[in-house]
Amino acid sequence: MSNNPENRLEIRKAAWGAGQTWVDVTAIVRGMVARGESSIPASVYVFGDPLIGSIKTLRIEFIGGGRQGFATAQEGSVLQFPVLAGAKVTKPDPELGKGRPKHPPEKPEVPEVAQLFGGKKPPDGFRWRSTGKVLGKGGQAEVVEVEDKQNPTAGRFALKTLVPRKQGQALQRFKTEIGAIKSLSHPNILGILDYSDNADFPYYVMELVEGAVSLREAIENESCPYKGDALKAVDFFLQIAEAIKACETVKVVHRDLSPGNILIAPDTSIRVIDFGVCQMEGAKPITLDGESVGTHDYMAPECESWAEGEATNQTDLYSAGKLLWSAITGLTTFSHEELVFTTRSMSKMFPDRPETFHLHSLFEKTTRRLPADRFANATDAIQEAKKVRKLILGGYPPLELLAEWICPICGVGKQGQTGDPYGNSSVALFWYQCDYCGYVLTRSRADRARTNLERRKTLN
Repeated sequence: MSNNPENRLEIRKAAWGAGQTWVDVTAIVRGMVARGESSIPASVYVFGDPLIGSIKTLRIEFIGGGRQGFATAQEGSVLQFPVLAGAKVTKPDPELGKGRPKHPPEKPEVPEVAQLFGGKKPPDGFRWRSTGKVLGKGGQAEVVEVEDKQNPTAGRFALKTLVPRKQGQALQRFKTEIGAIKSLSHPNILGILDYSDNADFPYYVMELVEGAVSLREAIENESCPYKGDALKAVDFFLQIAEAIKACETVKVVHRDLSPGNILIAPDTSIRVIDFGVCQMEGAKPITLDGESVGTHDYMAPECESWAEGEATNQTDLYSAGKLLWSAITGLTTFSHEELVFTTRSMSKMFPDRPETFHLHSLFEKTTRRLPADRFANATDAIQEAKKVRKLILGGYPPLELLAEWICPICGVGKQGQTGDPYGNSSVALFWYQCDYCGYVLTRSRADRARTNLERRKTLN
């Protein structure tokens, strides 16, 4: 087989079977191609009689020789790639079948359900074709990778559909989810390309961000790109706040902002996904009796079972604060709120990185039990985050260091009390000079920095 890149063959998917029953033999076929075998005998995959009915077919999805598509061969015939210009079915090779494997094929690389879109048959004329890759699966729905039959070169997309036997309230939630995503258009929210809320086959198709991982995966793999980086963490928070602001515009509350529902692209930009439990204005929230809505440790108190109070965008801002804590620490968060201000505060988590202390003002107005103590809306959160970003970029010392008399000018020296250069002792000011840069500063005898720091500790 030629090593010319233009002639290189890529086997995307291979299956042996008939009707609705198929055996994944992708790994075996890929191995044969990698070894340079120029023909692929269909009957080599008959490992027992009868394996799958009376008609057996080898079906291969391939890319090579400037073409991509599917090729098939009935039992007893051969798929050949003489110049990799495409797949051709030829007459049986006289030597076909000799030395066939004695063991069954390797375990399928992906679940068979991926070929069947949640176990349901798509309608006639369905535009999307599964690649056989499952991107995610939960109790009510699954997401599979698809491509557009009408435009195979357009790339890959993600299709979400309900799993079998999940109708009723699950279908109503799915319709609400489709309605919410349709109404949203924002770079930090995964967009919808196609959808159907037909009960027989409900689905929607989203863009697929190449190389993206969820924040949950990044934390589990210890590869969180924001860990220990205050500036990147603030930018992460800003993107979530911008997404919440877009939701505010169309009266949508996500209600489940959590690490599993935040996708991180290779450039560290984020996409909010999964509006499966969202709430829309004018639509009755679909929540079972005694059911908590959201992800434990990230959902706001008003989303807990039997909780009083209505979910609003302040609910999502609460979760944004918890997500900020996870992003900067690279850890999953905790229930309730107190720890972020005490034993899990930034000064405790990153004592040698004082720039992270500035994040306190964001936690102070998000991770609070009472909605009245949170930002009133996403716009206020964005304004505060931009202020924090400016403090970090400017290298300004946080209140914790100012209260310890660190110079706010150079951020290195300590301030020592000095005499009033004007000899006016009646003014209620203290005069201090930095022992490093020499600047002389004044402070009120009330010492606002220390007062504000104490206020922080008591969240007053």
